[in-house]
Amino acid sequence: MVVLCKKTLPLLVAAIVLASCVEDPYSHTQPQLVVEGWIDDGDFPTVFVTTSLPFTTSDTTDVDLVQHVLKWATVTVSDEEKSVVLTGRVMKHQTPPYGFTTTRIMGRSGHTYKLTVDCPPYHAEAVTTIPPKAVVDSFTVTPCLENDTLYQVMAHVSQQLDLPQGGGYKFFGISKCRDVNYKSCYMGLYKPENISPHSALPVYNLHRPNNSHFSPFFSYSDTLKIKFATLDGPSYAFWDSFEDDVSLSGSPFFSTNSNLRGNVSGGLGYWCGYGSSVYYLLPPKKP
Repeated sequence: MVVLCKKTLPLLVAAIVLASCVEDPYSHTQPQLVVEGWIDDGDFPTVFVTTSLPFTTSDTTDVDLVQHVLKWATVTVSDEEKSVVLTGRVMKHQTPPYGFTTTRIMGRSGHTYKLTVDCPPYHAEAVTTIPPKAVVDSFTVTPCLENDTLYQVMAHVSQQLDLPQGGGYKFFGISKCRDVNYKSCYMGLYKPENISPHSALPVYNLHRPNNSHFSPFFSYSDTLKIKFATLDGPSYAFWDSFEDDVSLSGSPFFSTNSNLRGNVSGGLGYWCGYGSSVYYLLPPKKP
């Protein structure tokens, strides 16, 4: 048992009082506008608008997060023909659970789309081009030899497209038993030089934050919906920095405290056009 003498106790009390008066050094950080948006070939745009959540020494609650959603923003998407104001609505199972969309403008390969977000004092703009549509010739789905609860996926791609400078290919996925929205496939980014007439590209598991038991392979409980997309240069740069962040975040030797390479002028985030194709995959029969 530790016994405090009479001289030590007043010092301890004073230290506690002083500590309680120390101001959170991050509490006055100015929030920034954050935009997350995409438009697929043959689909409608989806955009989320929030403000950044500052680093803080205090706990963050769900109420705090909701307060950073900008429901009253004016979000506009324009192409070569028209400009459309998106409608805000509740989007269940999304994070955040409120976004903007419309059925009055649809993505088309080869077209450029400008995104404008206004919510005083914030104003942001971004431009993306949807490249030619990516196609997978076939998938190979095989059990993992060393684990009878997992299977692996290979995508066979032979189509060599003329992509915008700096562009590339990206895999996204949904596990129908666990996900509602597309998630990034781990190490699912490929440069054009990775594609040859007989390419076999591994499709790895989906990135889920705070997953302490990650495996690059899929569980037999996973029925997959895979999206294979082409990206323009700025979109590729964003996802490249995202994958670097995911890969290095568990390493004590590398710093990942820099912002991702977004393409939004006047804020943080991304506005990506995808030349995408969607495929459904069933688990293989167990050996």
